[in-house]
Amino acid sequence: MKYRNPKPPLDRLLEGPSEEASVELYKLYLAAIESRVDSEEAESRLIARLVIGVAPHRALCDKSIAAFSGLELGIVSSWVDDLGSLLYRDHTINGGIRVRHISILEYLTGRFCPLDFRVDLKQADVELSMYSLQTMMTELRFNICGLESSYRSNSEIDNLSERVQENVSDILQYSCLHWSSHLCSNSDPASKDTCETLDKFLRGEYLFYWLEVLSVMSQVPVAIMALRKIIACSRVRKFDDGVVNLAKDVLRFVLAFITPISTSAPYIYLSALPFTPSES
Repeated sequence: MKYRNPKPPLDRLLEGPSEEASVELYKLYLAAIESRVDSEEAESRLIARLVIGVAPHRALCDKSIAAFSGLELGIVSSWVDDLGSLLYRDHTINGGIRVRHISILEYLTGRFCPLDFRVDLKQADVELSMYSLQTMMTELRFNICGLESSYRSNSEIDNLSERVQENVSDILQYSCLHWSSHLCSNSDPASKDTCETLDKFLRGEYLFYWLEVLSVMSQVPVAIMALRKIIACSRVRKFDDGVVNLAKDVLRFVLAFITPISTSAPYIYLSALPFTPSES
């Protein structure tokens, strides 16, 4: 009797010699993409950039990708369905879109993928940084979770996590956590539009609304990392001096008040705000 390997061909390829596996896998991936995706469709390219661009941070669901891109939900869902052999919806994280194997991610962003289908990560980060800043400046608001008292700490609010899920959208949560990573991953000079948007964000009320969301999400240290990234990458990204000085002011502010801000979101407005630099 002839022995037959019970494992699916893809599994056998993934376990085989790396060079052989790569060549054969890439052929499979290209065939799957060519049969389902029109390389001329700008919408397909945009969805691919967003799905792959957010992958290192947090997989987003169809609805969130649609909200970020401005595309209809049906278009995004159809695209994901068409590439079901390469992608899947992870229902343990609200249907976040994931690749079925890391080699798919490597192929889509690497030199072996034809230019018609290759994902430009640099462009993806440019788009995601602006989408994130715009999302925060659109959706952030004062007392976003509707806290009834300014004198209760976050830990004293029994249903705070439920309030966050109800009032802070998935793309707003993503934006608050990862906007600086996308903004600073690029080594090219930032566009005028990017600099102006960043300046508006750091100079306006959005900044404190952002800190409020990080507080109710127990993620205030993210603010320190984000601001340090902005300052560190300012030379290569050619941020205006005003933007850099604002980031430094805000960083000093957050470092000075990190404990009370982390403990109680309303503290940002009750006690910390009067101590911010008047020129900021």
